[in-house]
Amino acid sequence: MKNNLLLILFASAVVSASAQDEYVVTYFEKTEIKESEGQLKNGHPDGRWKYYNRKGVLTKEIDYYAGAVNGRMAYFYENGKIKSEGYVYNSKAQGEYHEYNSDGSPKVEGRYLNSKKDSIWNYYNINGTLIFVEKCNPEGCLAVSAFTNTGKPLFENGNGSYVTYYADEKTVREQGEYKDGLKEGLWKTFFNNGNIATKKTYTNGKPTGTSYTFYEDGKKRSVENIENGIVSFWYQNGKKQSEGRMKDNLRDSVWTFWNEDGAVTSLGLYRKGLKEGLHKGFFIDGRKESEINYTAGKKNGHAIWYRTDTTAADKKTIVKHFEGDFANDVQTGHWIYYQITGKKGNEGDYADNKMTGLWKWYYEDESIWKTAVYRNGEKNGPYLVNYENGKVFYRGNFVNNKEEGFWERFYENGKKEMNGSFHNGMMDSTWNAWFDNGVPRYTINYKNNLKDGVVTYYDETGKKTMIESFKEGVHHGKFIEFNEIGTSVIEGQYVDDKKEGAWFYRQGDGKVLRREEYKAGRPFGTWTEYYPNGRPQSEKNYNKNGVLEGKFAKYDRAGKTIYEAVYSNGKLAKVVYQTSGGM
Repeated sequence: MKNNLLLILFASAVVSASAQDEYVVTYFEKTEIKESEGQLKNGHPDGRWKYYNRKGVLTKEIDYYAGAVNGRMAYFYENGKIKSEGYVYNSKAQGEYHEYNSDGSPKVEGRYLNSKKDSIWNYYNINGTLIFVEKCNPEGCLAVSAFTNTGKPLFENGNGSYVTYYADEKTVREQGEYKDGLKEGLWKTFFNNGNIATKKTYTNGKPTGTSYTFYEDGKKRSVENIENGIVSFWYQNGKKQSEGRMKDNLRDSVWTFWNEDGAVTSLGLYRKGLKEGLHKGFFIDGRKESEINYTAGKKNGHAIWYRTDTTAADKKTIVKHFEGDFANDVQTGHWIYYQITGKKGNEGDYADNKMTGLWKWYYEDESIWKTAVYRNGEKNGPYLVNYENGKVFYRGNFVNNKEEGFWERFYENGKKEMNGSFHNGMMDSTWNAWFDNGVPRYTINYKNNLKDGVVTYYDETGKKTMIESFKEGVHHGKFIEFNEIGTSVIEGQYVDDKKEGAWFYRQGDGKVLRREEYKAGRPFGTWTEYYPNGRPQSEKNYNKNGVLEGKFAKYDRAGKTIYEAVYSNGKLAKVVYQTSGGM
């Protein structure tokens, strides 16, 4: 509780937790709903703290001293009534303890001594009527008396018959005998449909003989031989679920587990409830799925998992999936992971559950696909990836799981495709690329993974295809696109990733087809389209807002006006002239 409370205080306290003596109120995140309140002394909860739910209702009150629970603990129903109340000193329950029904009537009352029941304990039904009394000491409890829901005695002085009922006051819930305050003989519990739920025999308050549990439909669920400890469980369909020996309510022998179809799914030794030695797992058809060694419930030593080779004709051939060693549930030493065919897929070492040293990955023919060096689970050192023909695909170096230094990539024929440098996982400095015939493709400068400077692109014959300029990853400066004969077909400027100034669009022979003007990425000024003979085809004007303004005209190939209009702030104001084919 102390740790949880301090986390809440650090997140939302209105007063610093370092204050020497302050009253603190915390609130649910992003609300004004109070979550808790109380005193901090020397940075620790002290005195009575109150806690609320999101409805603002008090849910509990806890007393603290120097940050530890010390004193009264009380929990509340939403109607404000106390649900339970007790006391804790030096981390142990001490003194009076009470539970209440939601109407405030008593439910349980007794005393604790060093967290164990002590003295007389009384139990009440939902109406507040006393129904059971027991006398306790550190060694255990003895039944004293029991009563019906109407208060009629069932037995006194720890001897007699005991029976309880469901709400209908007719259907038995539990029945048995007490002798000298301890359960004796056959005890039974029932479902509310009247079917038996459990049967257990007691001698001097301890189970003896054979105990049974059942499903609600009457089918057997478990059988336990108290003398030899052997316990068997069944599924509701009648198939056995598990079987083994119990000791002190803990598994303590070889246990076998089955699925609902009756196939064994796992078996292995347990000691004091913990797995020990070799445990085997099985697929539904009985083929082995895993072999894992345990010590005191933790995986220790070699472990192997298996799977089906789906490439095999019978679809039943079992191959290794992966294997390696554990030390107290932590992966350690050499591990191998296999391909679906059973051939090695990758292998390497673990230290404290983290990959370490040289790791290798393989193609289906077990030739090297890639290698990497790890330290503390992160790639640190040379990194290599090969083609299936054994030639290098790409290679470089990692530092703390990030690319660092010179990297290069190759075509499958062994010729260079690209190279450049990384810094802290980001492309940095100059990067070069080539076509597989060795002709340069481009050269790009990077800063912090962003393109920076002028880039010229080429085709496989060495001709320019494009020039573009960058500044911190966005277009900035000249932009030119060339056709296959080297003619500039698009040309213009960018400023901060926005078109600026005149942009030209040309046909294959270099003649201008369209001229556009931009300002901060918006159309601006006069835009002109041209016929192949060089005469204007249309002219239009844009204002500073990037919408049509003023004269808009179209011409025939001889230069004669065939349409003229006037625009105002992007809207057609009037048509000045129009021929029959002008629009």
